[in-house]
Amino acid sequence: MNRHIATAALAASAALCLLGTAATANAAVVVPTTPDSNTVMTPPKEQTHGNSDYVPNNYIQSTLRMDDQVKRRAPKGANEWSCKPTAEHPNPVILVHGYASNPYVAWSGLAPFLKDHGFCVFGATYGTEKNKSLAGYVPGFDGMGETFTSAMQIGQYVDAVREATGAKKVDLVSWSQGGLIVDTYLHYFGGANAKNPAKNKVGHFVSIAGAHHGSTLSGAGAALAKVSDIPGAEAPLRKVLDDLAGKAAFPMLPNSVLVADMLARGDTLPGVNYTIISSEYDTMITPIENTWMKAVPGATVTNVNLQKGCPNNHSDHHAIVFDPRAWDYTLIGLGTKGVTPRCVTTHPMIATGF
Repeated sequence: MNRHIATAALAASAALCLLGTAATANAAVVVPTTPDSNTVMTPPKEQTHGNSDYVPNNYIQSTLRMDDQVKRRAPKGANEWSCKPTAEHPNPVILVHGYASNPYVAWSGLAPFLKDHGFCVFGATYGTEKNKSLAGYVPGFDGMGETFTSAMQIGQYVDAVREATGAKKVDLVSWSQGGLIVDTYLHYFGGANAKNPAKNKVGHFVSIAGAHHGSTLSGAGAALAKVSDIPGAEAPLRKVLDDLAGKAAFPMLPNSVLVADMLARGDTLPGVNYTIISSEYDTMITPIENTWMKAVPGATVTNVNLQKGCPNNHSDHHAIVFDPRAWDYTLIGLGTKGVTPRCVTTHPMIATGF
């Protein structure tokens, strides 16, 4: 998730004050069966073109690699469609980026790390807008499109990877809004089967700084959620957010219909092994417990606080995707045995530095 959404959210709040309108977000969730017309539906194997050979040390370095983003290069080691899983790692790993991001920016560090540990690694792209929102004009900003359609795209990607690799199941690793997209896929589009978990398409789900219960934005998101509860306010708020920050923004409010419906369904799903990695220094998803999930019968949930046992870890919402400790917990969440999470000094935005 990018800080641009905070600016858009605050602007939306101001606009609503001028409108002087008000309403409630208590409608029932309506799950579409066809993609939103404003989302670019690129086939999975055509989403990236070649691989970058550059492995950045931190989020700032990856963000500045505009050529890799504009040319849609995959991270090093990712999207090799001829890769065949091993007996040690039978599930291919699909990486799901966040809001206003893309596979290279989010995963140019973790993808080669997982590849070096023997996994088949893929980076999905979702939520690319046809007609851009204001924030969507920034090059490399994907994940802006309508949420259910983004979940459909992850479903298509999962099916393509399973077909190409011959794997029965995949493992998913997400960052930020990607956590909400994966939740949506699992609950509504066949990623998991609550009645018959043996039919699940997903084995392990590792979420890094996930917006499972919406994004609070250190209070800004919660304030907008309260505005949306005022009678008459939801429609104009949604319109302003759609225009400024894309259709992905409104469902990330903490009280959105989508978040409420998934919580009512039970937060998690049986047969899926969840690992939730989070940081006390995350200012996008606050407090830290807001990222954590609760296990329903048949599900396994491990909630990780990176600072527990490592007080010199200061990774925030962006640094966390380049944090060696978060990477090690990702390996553990994917079922790797014998891993001891490293404790190294990290800093906001840059994690381990340049």
